[in-house]
Amino acid sequence: MPNWPEADRLRAVWEDAQRRGFLGPGPVAAQLDHAVALAELLEQAGAPGTGPWMDLGTGGGLPGLLLALR
Repeated sequence: MPNWPEADRLRAVWEDAQRRGFLGPGPVAAQLDHAVALAELLEQAGAPGTGPWMDLGTGGGLPGLLLALR
């Protein structure tokens, strides 16, 4: 779990989204780790850090919210 001021609040949002069926099964922390790895991969690949992005079909906001915060 990232050490950001928003991290605890977002974890609660994602856990609620999972209860409502918007995130798949399994620990939310593991799904978050996967999203963090995606963000790091995009950064290493030189993807622009600003500008428009589109995240289709995330349902509960992973990885979209995480990418927006980064």
